[in-house]
Amino acid sequence: HPTLELTYTHIATIYYTKNEYDKALNIYKEILEIKRQLLSSNDSSLALIYSNIASIYSDKGEYDLAFENYEKTLDIQLKVLPSNDLSLADAYVSMGSCFHQKDDHDKALEYFQKALDIQLKSLPADHLSLNLTYMFLSSTYRDKSEIDEKKVQFD
Repeated sequence: HPTLELTYTHIATIYYTKNEYDKALNIYKEILEIKRQLLSSNDSSLALIYSNIASIYSDKGEYDLAFENYEKTLDIQLKVLPSNDLSLADAYVSMGSCFHQKDDHDKALEYFQKALDIQLKSLPADHLSLNLTYMFLSSTYRDKSEIDEKKVQFD
């Protein structure tokens, strides 16, 4: 029942905001299992649940699991959304952040650039989301440069 699902979603959100990630994760996984039985595998509401699950894994520092769920989010979104939809950019930023946290700067840059490409087509030049993506890109380039410098020092 939709009202019950909404109630569970709110409960999961409360757990998430209280940093009770495992409790939130369990509820989202239950919602996901029910929805997967009832809906098409490309239903956009599944993308939102995968994204919520990914956010929890990311906050827990489990970046591989976070990326895996962001990837599921993106797979659905690419099938149901226009190519310049900002939700795609959000997914790319989140995926890039996973790689940045793992010090895989080249992959992070790849995903941040995909986000930027969408944002440049869809947002005004002074939009906060664009500024944040530029910040992520510059931070990643800086971190990549520092690591490259350390490699040179040890060679």
